[in-house]
Amino acid sequence: MAPLWIVALHAERVEIPKAKIAFELPASEFWQIIPASQFPNSAASMCFPRLRHGSTTISVALWEYDFNSLDAHIRAYFERMNRYASGAYTRELDRSDFYTKSGISGVRLRVESGRDDGTKWELLRYVFKNRAGMVICISANGNAQQIDKVISNMELFAPNR
Repeated sequence: MAPLWIVALHAERVEIPKAKIAFELPASEFWQIIPASQFPNSAASMCFPRLRHGSTTISVALWEYDFNSLDAHIRAYFERMNRYASGAYTRELDRSDFYTKSGISGVRLRVESGRDDGTKWELLRYVFKNRAGMVICISANGNAQQIDKVISNMELFAPNR
């Protein structure tokens, strides 16, 4: 049986409860909202649902390192990725600040991952803290303009929800 995905056909608010964030998806784009049931063996740090629009995907994870600064979290991420990935690498290509319309700010990373066989790909990472103090990493690949548009409309919701 083929997986069942919900498709957002109009501007829709999609909440990611575990991360305490929500995305307002553009009315002009058809986004698939992919539930956790499609990823039965996902890591405990993963948050759902995931989003897909054509070849563009957006997923959310909690970073559970015990550091005070986002820079320390980012350094630990790269160290972990490069320590455990035999025959592969992950490196930072570009770093900038990002801001959403609702006032969220954090670090936007353009990252290259690759393998020893020459295969490589680029990802975007958006790292920030939510109102509950959790460090959130949004991982995205595909059309950077579409991704930035969705991220710019992201909102936080109350930590007690």
